[in-house]
Amino acid sequence: MIAYLKGIIKDRQPDSIIVDVNGVGYLVSVTKEYLERSGLDESIELYIYQHLRENISELFGFEDKKELFFFKQLIGINGVGPKAGLAIISTLNMEQVKTSIIKEDASLIQTVSGIGAKTSERIVLELKNKIFMDETSSTGKVSKDIASHQDVIEALVGLGYTRNEAIKTSQKVPADLESTEEKVKYALQNVNK
Repeated sequence: MIAYLKGIIKDRQPDSIIVDVNGVGYLVSVTKEYLERSGLDESIELYIYQHLRENISELFGFEDKKELFFFKQLIGINGVGPKAGLAIISTLNMEQVKTSIIKEDASLIQTVSGIGAKTSERIVLELKNKIFMDETSSTGKVSKDIASHQDVIEALVGLGYTRNEAIKTSQKVPADLESTEEKVKYALQNVNK
């Protein structure tokens, strides 16, 4: 199984590149954004997802492990194959998709060609409790709040709250509380007040 490639871009195609690794060329599907800013003879490193089916082996390349992990989460959803997953990340950036999922807004994901209403709703439904924005996210303060209250959000979701309810409730917890238990107790006592 191929998990990583380091080499030189030998050729570019509409949705993929050929990576020369010591004289062997690998055809790797990449995002449009990556394709646009990469040039021939450029030295690159990619994390790879290898998709095997019947007599076909396809490679999908990502710049970092976070993007690869998110791609794997997307294709883990029934009805979202590797090409659809790559199309989602190509059309929207990863942070836009995560924000849509957290806000439980499937309409943005539905704008991706080939992704219908049912599939976009399924993506939101299945990933809403698994997505955490990075602290470096372009969405700013909300993402940092989510990251800093991750333990409280997980606990509240485990108690039956929706992801949005858990996020809103966790943001009311004072910063001076130290343990997760204290934070969750405060959140439960002060919910809807």
